[in-house]
Amino acid sequence: MKRAILLLLVVMFCTLFVLYRKDNLNQAQEIKIGFIMPLTSEGAIYGEPLKRVSEIAIRQINVQSNVKIVGIFEDGKCSGEAAARSAKKLIEVDKVQVIIGGVCSSESLAILPIAENAKVAVLSPSSNSMDLSGKSNFFFRIYPTVKEEGKVLAQLASENNIKKVAFLSEEDNFTNGVENSFKTFFLHGDSVVISEKYKAGTRDFKTQLIKLKGDEPDALFVNSLNPASAEIIFNQLHILNWKPKIIVGTPVSGDSNIVSKYKDILDGALTDEFAVDVHNHRMIELVNAYKDSYKSSVPYLSFAQTQYDAVFLTKYLVDKVGYNGEKISTASRSIKDWDGASGNINIDINGDREGGTVPRIIRNGKLESI
Repeated sequence: MKRAILLLLVVMFCTLFVLYRKDNLNQAQEIKIGFIMPLTSEGAIYGEPLKRVSEIAIRQINVQSNVKIVGIFEDGKCSGEAAARSAKKLIEVDKVQVIIGGVCSSESLAILPIAENAKVAVLSPSSNSMDLSGKSNFFFRIYPTVKEEGKVLAQLASENNIKKVAFLSEEDNFTNGVENSFKTFFLHGDSVVISEKYKAGTRDFKTQLIKLKGDEPDALFVNSLNPASAEIIFNQLHILNWKPKIIVGTPVSGDSNIVSKYKDILDGALTDEFAVDVHNHRMIELVNAYKDSYKSSVPYLSFAQTQYDAVFLTKYLVDKVGYNGEKISTASRSIKDWDGASGNINIDINGDREGGTVPRIIRNGKLESI
């Protein structure tokens, strides 16, 4: 009898021990990732689809591995002030060791000093301001820098015998960077750039457009941060009966609906693209999963591919060095030929992705290679 009781106690102890170990193992495998993106304001046109992409990646990882990722999403509003508040909450309340964000460069610039002070890694899937290059050892990104975009578009303009470019630019770190980079590579010989600025939320551009039209430029560069303002500009160009040669950056050309809707105005427009390989095996996984979940195609593929990659790359780094912001940041500089939906990813010493964008032209409502 005593022996049976002893055996029963041993079995109970072993069972409790296994359950205890299992419970603690599960806790150890839970990884919290903070996300900062524009979920409200004009930038929400990007934020909501990119949140969906992130959630798809999280679900796939949680099914495919023994790691449970918990995504905590905060609104950066494409605003430095909002992003800073979100970063403090994620770090101080949620105790995250890594933040994926911001989407906008203004978000990332505000997040960075807060994260650096707390030794939290920051991985941006789409911020491309040159002000972030080499800014901190705790920051890295997997989207090409704005320097590449301005360079490609300047070369395109020169190759198309454009000598005078009129910029209508939204006031933002990203758009300022595009314009400055463009000028660096475009202004030589008799080339000229004139510029008008506008604030986010502007609805009437007619005064600026009339002024720029009077300067008789060879091309109008619609340098907007999001497609919403570009759409208003295109409508007002129609009202003014001005049909200039158009140059646009990725925030406009990346929106297939805008490109198709304004195909007459944009026919022959010069632009660029962070190339999307629809045959990439990871991209196929993303496209199929998004369609299954939301019954629609993935919008902004150029941004979606790196948002998707950011989640998987974070998981890869955590597996490699552990859930520690400082170690993740250090390991980021050794990323070479990592296979993602956006192709092979290489990070240089400044935390920047190596490689850049490719030139495109808009024909019949679609982007075409040049």
